[in-house]
Amino acid sequence: MTDDQMVDLLRRTRHDFDNHLQVISGYLDLAKPEEAQKYLKQIVAELATERIIFESCSGEAALYFYDQLIRARDIGIAIKYHRLQVNNINHLQTHDEPFNSLKEAAARYNHRGDNLKVNVTVIEEENSSLIVDVAVEDIE
Repeated sequence: MTDDQMVDLLRRTRHDFDNHLQVISGYLDLAKPEEAQKYLKQIVAELATERIIFESCSGEAALYFYDQLIRARDIGIAIKYHRLQVNNINHLQTHDEPFNSLKEAAARYNHRGDNLKVNVTVIEEENSSLIVDVAVEDIE
């Protein structure tokens, strides 16, 4: 990841954080502490699902997978990583995975509206081949 990409990722993360604080502040200004608490619980749950990125990957891979998560969120796809076992992300970067697979899944389900929830597993096998599994959940 280049310095400019890293700065962009940090900028987007700060923007999201600022938005969260504004929503919470708005609920409190409107005397809706229950809504503020509910929103905080949602944020905490999101952060918990992101923990796997930072606990199971090298720094370079963690930044890559977090960037993929943010980019997917921008197009209405909520990623939940289940397993990330990757030593070398070069192939993923070259093919912009799992992002391209996520876009294909969204197109298959004619995704519109609320976030499409997708479970993602990426495993590098002993022969250095990669398994990228993208599974959509909660399709109504």
